[in-house]
Amino acid sequence: MIRKISAIALSLMFVSFTAAADDVGGGTIQIQKDTATPVAEAPVTAAPPAFVELQSRTIAAGIGARIGEGSLLVDGQEHAFSLRGISLGDLGVSRMSALGPVENLTSIEDFAGTYVAVEAGAAMGKGIATLTMRNEHGVVITLESDVRGVQLTLAGQALSIELK
Repeated sequence: MIRKISAIALSLMFVSFTAAADDVGGGTIQIQKDTATPVAEAPVTAAPPAFVELQSRTIAAGIGARIGEGSLLVDGQEHAFSLRGISLGDLGVSRMSALGPVENLTSIEDFAGTYVAVEAGAAMGKGIATLTMRNEHGVVITLESDVRGVQLTLAGQALSIELK
């Protein structure tokens, strides 16, 4: 008997209900299951932030030259680009793979331009570097890069990006 009462009490704890009595008195009590459905939250519809992936090669002896290519990912679309650059105070030969967010991008056309950055770093065999650069349209790219080769960087650089 105690088991039956415990089972009924447990089942009532998991089912929310309302009891209503007849106002006239002596009426019956009706138990109604609460059928309210949970409110579903609206799905997030914001587009992911703009993102860039690139690969480049550098050859430098005081003044360096960098060439490469990459992809800008915006609103689910991929836009190919090429890059060329020069650096001062650079020494070595290296290959870089980088990726990172793009900020302040109001139109795809604003992505193209000349980016300026000041960097200090070194790589011997393999290294990791972070580089933040800005163009004349206010677009900012922050790159996390994997550098392979031998490179010593102590000054600024300028990169020209052109959409293909």
